Amino acid sequence: MRKSNIKVVSSVLLSMAMIFAMTFIACEEDAVRGCTDPDSLNYNELAEEDDGSCAYDRDKFYGLYLGPLDCPTNPLLSNDSITVEITEGAFETKDSVIVTFLGGNIPPIAVNGSVNGNTLDVMGSVENIDYDFMGLTIKLNVDAVGSVVISDDESTLDGMLNLVGKSADTNATIIDTDCDYAGVRQ
Repeated sequence: MRKSNIKVVSSVLLSMAMIFAMTFIACEEDAVRGCTDPDSLNYNELAEEDDGSCAYDRDKFYGLYLGPLDCPTNPLLSNDSITVEITEGAFETKDSVIVTFLGGNIPPIAVNGSVNGNTLDVMGSVENIDYDFMGLTIKLNVDAVGSVVISDDESTLDGMLNLVGKSADTNATIIDTDCDYAGVRQ
C-alpha cells in the first residue's frame, strides 16, 4: 500500500508541477517593442525593447532639394538651380545634419547644421576651395551661416544663407552676401 501512495503522491506532484509550468509559460508575455528614446518624436513609454523605429526632427530634412539661390548683392553667385543635400550629421547628436550646397557658380560647400523643430540652422567653414573670380581661379576660405524652414508638408525649404569668402592667401574679402534659397524636395 505504501508504493501505491507514493505513486499517487508522485502523480499529484507531477501534475501540479505541469500545471504550474503551463501557467507560467502561458502568462509569460513578449516584451513590448518600440522606440525607447524619450527624446524622439515617437517615444513609446510602454516599450521595453527598442526596435530601431525612433524618429527625430532631423529625419524630415534628409534628402535632396533643388531651387534658386538669389544673392542680390552678388549676382555672380545667383543661380536658378542649386542642389542642397541634407544627410545625417557628423556628430552623434539627434539634431545634427550635414548640409551640402552643389551647383551653380559656387563650389561645393558642406557645412554642419542643427535642427530644432521645423528650422535648420547652418553654420560652418570650408577652407581652400577653388573659386572662379573674374576669370581667375583663387583659393577661398568660406564661412556660411543661415537658417531654413521646412514646410509643414515637408516638400520645400525656404531661408537665408550668408556667405563670406576670403582669399586664402591675402585674407581679402571676395564674397560677402546674403542669399535667399527656396528649394523643392526631389
